Amino acid sequence: MAEHPREPLPIPRQIGFEFPDDLDPRWKPDDPEFCAMVNGASLTMPYLEPFLIKTVREAIGQIDDARIKEEAKAFNTQEQFHYRAHRRFNELIKSKGYPELSQLEDRMQASYGRLSQKSLRTRLAYTAGFEAMTMGVTRWLINNRVALFGGSDTRVASFILWHFVEEAEHKCVAYDVYQAVYGGSIGGYLARAFGVFHGALGVMFASMHGYKVILKKDGLWTRFQSRLRLARRLGSFVVTVAPYLFRAALPGHTPRRAGAAVGIRLDRTVQDGAGRLRAADRHLQRHHARAVQQPPNNRRSRRMNQALELKPLRRLLIGHGALIIFAGGVIGFGFLFFLIGEISLWPIPGKIDYQLPGTYDAWRMAHMEAIVNGAILWIGAAILQYFPFTLVGVKRVVYGMLVIAWTIVVASCLDPL
Repeated sequence: MAEHPREPLPIPRQIGFEFPDDLDPRWKPDDPEFCAMVNGASLTMPYLEPFLIKTVREAIGQIDDARIKEEAKAFNTQEQFHYRAHRRFNELIKSKGYPELSQLEDRMQASYGRLSQKSLRTRLAYTAGFEAMTMGVTRWLINNRVALFGGSDTRVASFILWHFVEEAEHKCVAYDVYQAVYGGSIGGYLARAFGVFHGALGVMFASMHGYKVILKKDGLWTRFQSRLRLARRLGSFVVTVAPYLFRAALPGHTPRRAGAAVGIRLDRTVQDGAGRLRAADRHLQRHHARAVQQPPNNRRSRRMNQALELKPLRRLLIGHGALIIFAGGVIGFGFLFFLIGEISLWPIPGKIDYQLPGTYDAWRMAHMEAIVNGAILWIGAAILQYFPFTLVGVKRVVYGMLVIAWTIVVASCLDPL
């Protein structure tokens, strides 16, 4: 395996966070939607992180690099401290009026039990994929910590921030372990690229089920204002995290570059404040020097040029998204005809007594695949400017999204027939 720059070893910290009985599940009273998002994500940790630990522990036996093995063991110890703290937090949340969450926990336990039966490569790719997402989540939490945690119970805020700052600290470990065992081949890359979305989306969907149960129990799920606040939080989350996922799926990806913007170390935060101030001062001086040398409107010109370059790609995504959603509507009519057992459109007279072939699940899936993939293209158009690639890289991502979207929709359409 090629030599790579060494990161400092992750430092396991067993911090005794207290979750007393007076802690309210709505630990930020004016933002119950964000509380539900965090609480829902917390539910996954006692099942996700033991799975990660077992996977990495199994992979250690196939690694020759002593340093990577040492990093992997430190990673496992950190994750062990994380999920134990989350388990205590989750038990308190359930005892405060959310016993329904136990059923969701049972489903998660069964899901990770099934995933544990997969090959080590699949499980390790899932692990590296989830860890790729955590860098984006950490950046979202840290950059927006005042808006997200201002006015909240500091016991919960410090607990969540501690967890994700440590996620940034061991950002390279899962990737290095995967590369040490399966890197260096096309099959290894493809499995890792799939694992990015398998791991990230799997955890996100499990978290979504959790916050949906919580908001339903609170009577907020059907309220328009609550859904709007939730959509704003989710939109902000996706805009920050999505570029990390797309970048992590590219050939040649390394979290050492992708995670540079996060770059947070707990020890430096506490012990190296003076050094941080000196570094910030040097950065400001360099920035000032560049600003003096450049015309005042240079930054605006770059943004305008970028917008003009991306405009055709954005139109392409919006146009194809609309076509795919229109195709979903057409498929919806086929689904309707299948359900009623004839081809008829009231109040138009006449009908054709013909039962369309296929199954209920096949028609439903074809309809939903078109709607979802069209919506994904629209989301891609909305966040295109945030993709951390060159123009050539953005074009490749856009055309790749179009090929994947149409392939999925066409394949789904053929399935009922």
